[in-house]
Amino acid sequence: MRLDPRRITLLSAGLAGAAGALLVLSLPGRDAPASAPAAATTATADSLLQPCGDPGQFLPRRVELHRLVEAAQPVPPVLEVIVRPSFHATRVLQLYPRDGRWHVGVSVVDTPRLHLHHRKAGAPPPAVEDPPTPRVEFHEREVAEDTAARMVLEWRRSVETTHAADAGGLDGVSYGFYFDGRCAQMWSPAPGSRNHRLEAVVDALLDHAPEAEVVRHLQAVGAPRRPGR
Repeated sequence: MRLDPRRITLLSAGLAGAAGALLVLSLPGRDAPASAPAAATTATADSLLQPCGDPGQFLPRRVELHRLVEAAQPVPPVLEVIVRPSFHATRVLQLYPRDGRWHVGVSVVDTPRLHLHHRKAGAPPPAVEDPPTPRVEFHEREVAEDTAARMVLEWRRSVETTHAADAGGLDGVSYGFYFDGRCAQMWSPAPGSRNHRLEAVVDALLDHAPEAEVVRHLQAVGAPRRPGR
């Protein structure tokens, strides 16, 4: 499979050209169709990504995240995924061409929580300290053109085939997938589901696994299927 970095970059201008295109992932609840049984809805939610919802809902946080990531990795990405564990640093994985080769970059954005001053007896109410400066740790690797092509395939068909479902929670890990100006998301998918296999691809890349392992996970994802098909 042959990828032309220039053509892909142009096709993905909707993603790469906007400074606010990187989303900090949120999982708004979405109601399943009334006619769908609960078990079928749950199965579909783990087989297909969910649409991201209102793209303007979290604009300030998106812009800030994009600014931090762009400082570490300025090349416009062809695709990306934003991974947000509940109690750990956000990680942004991007695929992009540079100097005729394909690269995967991982930016680990650690934004410490606000701290409160300790309050002593008789002291005034606690004041919020200035938030510490976020830290960004960046890692990069080259990947083969065939691997990049397979990533483009999986991201494209994953964000193009989504299903609104009520899946989310207060803890766990959320994933936001972005390609060609589109966004789709998932939250802690069930083991054995297509979303879980897609999660394995992302985790292998985040963990700097050998490329052969990444390819094996990519090959195992499979095409998304809508309900009743």
